[in-house]
Amino acid sequence: MKSKAFLSLVGEQRNFEVKVKGTAEGHLLMKVLRAAISMGNQGGGGYVCIGIADDQIAKMLPGLDPPDVAGWIDHDTLAAKFSNYADPPLNFDVQAQALSNGVTVVIMEVHEFLDLPHLCKKAFDSVLREGALYVRPRKKVESSEVSTSVDMRDVIELATQKSVRRFVATAEGAGISLSGSGQQTDAEKYENEAKDAWQ
Repeated sequence: MKSKAFLSLVGEQRNFEVKVKGTAEGHLLMKVLRAAISMGNQGGGGYVCIGIADDQIAKMLPGLDPPDVAGWIDHDTLAAKFSNYADPPLNFDVQAQALSNGVTVVIMEVHEFLDLPHLCKKAFDSVLREGALYVRPRKKVESSEVSTSVDMRDVIELATQKSVRRFVATAEGAGISLSGSGQQTDAEKYENEAKDAWQ
């Protein structure tokens, strides 16, 4: 994980969000999930730091208690909880990080979606809405539903790029070259025909 560089920031960024201390349950879990879905729907993914209040980022406080850390770094349990709300499931790594001020936080690295953007498949109070496509908008650093054509275009372009790459890989796996490599130029064709003719 390349998360340490983000911990020196004085505020949240499009690919970095903090969440205050607490257990991996209830509202906090759902707020982390909302941030993770939105990070997964952007190129390059992003990081969610759990255990730092958004008004104490520069001080990197308050940190997490050991039992809370244990709950957040249990990847399998966290992935199972997330899969109830995110479709397709999120691809993420999670680890505890001891900071220079003595507190411990949990850093979740969320990877961009593999094939299709992540949708919220189940509502939770006022935090998550079923069917929502959460993103990190360009205008304001937050996790919110798509509300502008620019934000929707970003998601569509990323999905299109992935689809084209998949198509090219499938075609080349079937022996069809789309990149131009492996295809003969006119001069090479002439030379090969000439060799065949003289044999």
